[in-house]
Amino acid sequence: MKILYHLLKLPALFLLFTGSTGSYAQQHWPPAYQLTADTARVVRLPDSNWQMLADPGGKLTINTVNDPVNTTRFHLNNTSEKGFSFDINTYWQRYQLRSTLPKDTRIAIPEGTTDATVYYSVNNGPWTAMRTGAIVPYSQRDGLKEMSAVIVPVPAGSTVRIYEQNHFNYAFSQSNRLVAMFRFADQVIADTYIDNAGRESVLMTESFLMGIVLFAVVLNLFFFYSIRERVYLFYGILLLAGGLRIYNGLFMPAYRENPVFTHYWFIFLFVIQFFSFIQTNRHFVKLGSFYPRWDKFLFTLSFFPVILYLVANLVLPQVKPGWITPGNTLYGLVSFIVMICMAVTLALFIPRKDTNSRQYVISVLPLTFWILAGHIISVFPRWPFSLWAAKWNQVLNALCIGWLLLIFTWALILRFSKLRQENAQKEIEKERLAREKEQERNELIARQKIELEQQVQERTAALKESLVSLQTTQSQLIQSEKMASLGELTAGIAHEIQNPLNFVNNFSEVSIELLDELQEEAETGNKDEVIAIAHDLKQNLDKINHHGKRADSIVKGMLQHSRSAGGQKELVNVNALAEEYFRLSYHGIRSKNKTFNARLETDLDEAAPKIEVSPQDLGRVFLNLFNNAFYSVGKKKDGDANYDAVVKVTTSATGKHLEIRVYDNGLGIPDAIKDKIMQPFFTTKPTGEGTGLGLSLSYDIIVKGHGGQLTLNTVEGEFAEWVVWLPVRH
Repeated sequence: MKILYHLLKLPALFLLFTGSTGSYAQQHWPPAYQLTADTARVVRLPDSNWQMLADPGGKLTINTVNDPVNTTRFHLNNTSEKGFSFDINTYWQRYQLRSTLPKDTRIAIPEGTTDATVYYSVNNGPWTAMRTGAIVPYSQRDGLKEMSAVIVPVPAGSTVRIYEQNHFNYAFSQSNRLVAMFRFADQVIADTYIDNAGRESVLMTESFLMGIVLFAVVLNLFFFYSIRERVYLFYGILLLAGGLRIYNGLFMPAYRENPVFTHYWFIFLFVIQFFSFIQTNRHFVKLGSFYPRWDKFLFTLSFFPVILYLVANLVLPQVKPGWITPGNTLYGLVSFIVMICMAVTLALFIPRKDTNSRQYVISVLPLTFWILAGHIISVFPRWPFSLWAAKWNQVLNALCIGWLLLIFTWALILRFSKLRQENAQKEIEKERLAREKEQERNELIARQKIELEQQVQERTAALKESLVSLQTTQSQLIQSEKMASLGELTAGIAHEIQNPLNFVNNFSEVSIELLDELQEEAETGNKDEVIAIAHDLKQNLDKINHHGKRADSIVKGMLQHSRSAGGQKELVNVNALAEEYFRLSYHGIRSKNKTFNARLETDLDEAAPKIEVSPQDLGRVFLNLFNNAFYSVGKKKDGDANYDAVVKVTTSATGKHLEIRVYDNGLGIPDAIKDKIMQPFFTTKPTGEGTGLGLSLSYDIIVKGHGGQLTLNTVEGEFAEWVVWLPVRH
């Protein structure tokens, strides 16, 4: 790549030597500024000695701006009067310095922008880049880090070309003018780092004062904890926020690596300081007791800096970048509001003669006067008083604030001592009243104890009676549900038992006729006919006996189902049990509604083993699931005459479990009630058609009685499928 680069430079070198474009680059750079022996310590280049170029997207690099195509785009400074556009975040500057000094020197270029990169080239040599800026972390800055300045060497008799790439973050800087300036680096280093012998003493003094502030904060928090007076809490917060702001040099190693955070941190501290200052004033003079409306106004006003903080730092930079620096907005508005509020509060309390009011007036009056004077000075800066005040501004400001803190602290300590004595007296009085109340309370407790014991006995007896009644009612409801299922079963059984009874009646009538014939043939002595009739009679009696036994088994099954307690577990063919109750449930429904009809489907696993269950309990579960399925398809069929109702029972053995599925294509169950469907007494049927215990009892029989599972798959309006899992024990 380097070889290619040098090959591409050959045409340019040729043109340079031939003179066709030899002065091309030179003629577009501004005139070089001469460094002489009498050059000032601080130099601000005239606009004619430097040029600028807007970089809207911030995409230009040192190679592109130094390209002959782009070098003509640079122009003289046009921001002196109208400023530059805040829609553009990056501007380039360029200028050149020519040294006529007899020895090498260095210049320091301070960067007031948030992020800047300085490129310099000595005598058309390679470009060297150095970075600095207000929001650049300390460890990433080049040159004089604390001053945000880079050092550029200027050898004797040399020409140094300089590009400055300035990135502006208008949320942190309101600058809208470009300037080109520098200082001699050796003098800057001597003034700032070598000759500044008082820096260590300043740090020691600030450390000592910050220690006093922290002690005062802890002391006020202790006062607040002891007597619960909010003035001490807010005063402690005020001192802490003020100390962190004023003595920020102590925390500079942490701050300078996070300049963006530090910017917002100082504004946040100012917001907290403003809020706590107003709250301290309110509670110090107990403003709510004398002027409640003004107190409410100040309380509301104390939240104003929070809103202003959000607007200044989050809203304004987005609405109009660079319109105004949030910090300046905050300081200006808050300072003005503080002055007005302090003046009004002072005016309210000057006439009062109580101790708190006098202490407040004495402490706040100097600072209020000085803030008012500061605003007057800003309006009339040429007055003799303004010139004098500007000279002594820092000293007077420190004296006023110190006086305020001193009087406040002294007054609060006196108040703490007084309140502590008052609280001690109150505690003594409170203890005396407490002893009297305790004696009265003991007497009252003794009387109430007797009454409560009587009431407890009466209510205990009533609760026992209610418990017995509830248990009886619960048993009756459960038995009622069982009998209700028996009623459903009875209708089906009646249909089932009718067939064998019809056979018994028919064969009995035929047998009577055969006996008459047998008697006639016996009288005539026809032996062969007698034997034939006797054979027919025997067949009829066999059929009567068969159908009688079937009716007897149906009746026994009904009696077994109607037992109040669950039966003993035994090996049962679940396929046969399910098929029998499937048929009985269907005929029971049809006995109530002759028009009811549904397609019954069975898919029974012939390889399913017998499992140990209680047949009457499992039959009750089957009957309940089948009845619900037929009820659902019946309701759906009422609204759709062309609807094909299907109820299907399926069994399958999976090794450790036997699975029984009862499916219907009826109304399904809404998702909203799926979690409630197996709760006791919950039913979707109209009043009188269901007790709400069927599924609850079925769940108990399957899960608790047999160690299985009962789950539901459903889609509202399409289908419902109950899945019963029963364990297979070998």
